[in-house]
Amino acid sequence: MPNTTFTPITSRANPLIVESAKLAADRKYRESAHLFCFEGKKLLSEALDAGVPLERVFAADTAVLRYRALLD
Repeated sequence: MPNTTFTPITSRANPLIVESAKLAADRKYRESAHLFCFEGKKLLSEALDAGVPLERVFAADTAVLRYRALLD
């Protein structure tokens, strides 16, 4: 995954978090934005293996440490 930079998010009001929540909850929004979201190491690994272009990845500090090789 190119451009692997990790920026801490400290607020639920962060626009990226707000948009991600909307993607998760609103089918029409997902369709109009041509985006979707998913959770978990398995789905991330499958998306990377399939060459799916990723807009962004959210991960807890502990997950970044645990799965760094997958994210790089």
